[in-house]
Amino acid sequence: MLILAVVAAGVLWKQSRFDPPETAADGVAGSAATPLVPPGGISMFASLPEGLEPMSAPERFSPETLSDKIDGRAELYLSAGFAGLRAQRIRAAAGHETWYEVLVYDMATPRNAFSVFSTQRRAGVKGLAFAAQGYRTGNSLCFVNGANYVEIVASRTGDKAMAGAESLGRLLAAPAGTGGGDLGEAGLFPALGLIPGSLSLTTANAFSFSRFDNIFSARVRDGGETLTLFLSKRSSARDAADLSEAYRKFLTDLDAKPAAAPGGTWLMEMDGSYEGGFATGRLLGGVHQAGSLAVAARELARLRGAVEGKVP
Repeated sequence: MLILAVVAAGVLWKQSRFDPPETAADGVAGSAATPLVPPGGISMFASLPEGLEPMSAPERFSPETLSDKIDGRAELYLSAGFAGLRAQRIRAAAGHETWYEVLVYDMATPRNAFSVFSTQRRAGVKGLAFAAQGYRTGNSLCFVNGANYVEIVASRTGDKAMAGAESLGRLLAAPAGTGGGDLGEAGLFPALGLIPGSLSLTTANAFSFSRFDNIFSARVRDGGETLTLFLSKRSSARDAADLSEAYRKFLTDLDAKPAAAPGGTWLMEMDGSYEGGFATGRLLGGVHQAGSLAVAARELARLRGAVEGKVP
């Protein structure tokens, strides 16, 4: 009985000295109040900028475990070709008042990385000097670097906190340069009237049409109107032509009516707006949600002329 009493007293003493960082040492980041310093180095970075240090051990997630990290958003990444995620928390060395969660999504190809970037892009944000496809919000950075989509989220707002985030971002952008990778037909949109930051890639079900996959779109201004242009490189000229016709039929089934269109294109009117398309070589293109027939026809002809003969 005496021995049991001593053991029980030891257990109670140990419980009274509960150490949250020690219990978090399984690789899951601790809270900001109880930072975990990884025992095996920093791994995500060869070195850290002055004034920053690791707060948590690096984590890795596969397609099978991604939902453990970002439950509720995993399907967006998985459907776009997600291959793996590296994550780590970094903190300010002095005072520990600011920390950053660094998330590097390996999306296998630059197109996949751009797809998830553009799908989640917010309005009214600032661009980044070190990433052609990137932006800054009040407390986060998001950018494409080759096949990687990167997010760096700070625990607080302000220029000082975001300066630390940008120093981490520059390290992650350096190995593959400042570009987002080859986006193919995305570079064929006419520059005139193109709204900066509006380029996006939808990998499935674009414009609610189930056969529309890998569709690049961009917003343009024409006079007082704003509309969407779209382009997609298909496997063959026959595939592009068949898909353009299938989209026209899809609109017809929704009670859209034919409208006068420039040569080599088609236009449909539906509920006061205009949809149009064409195929030239392996390229499928068109306009979406134009407010008037004149603007729809003008932009459709301009887009077709800009890409004619560019992709055989």
